[in-house]
Amino acid sequence: MEIDREAKLDIGIVVLMVLYGIAIVGSSPLLAVAAWILSGLLILRHTVDPFGEFVEEHQFLFLLVMLAILTIGFLLS
Repeated sequence: MEIDREAKLDIGIVVLMVLYGIAIVGSSPLLAVAAWILSGLLILRHTVDPFGEFVEEHQFLFLLVMLAILTIGFLLS
């Protein structure tokens, strides 16, 4: 099974978001949760077919939702 370029990039982002969430959980728990939610969304994108198909059809909306989650986490922290 070969992993495409997009999946490799998403794996890298997931690892960074999880590590970032772990690093800041003590000082900013809401931002850490936002980072973990983003990681979960990226994992769902590649593991759950209906969700992945929806994301492929609405990539711009998916990016806006991810940006909104991160922004809200930042503003509430």
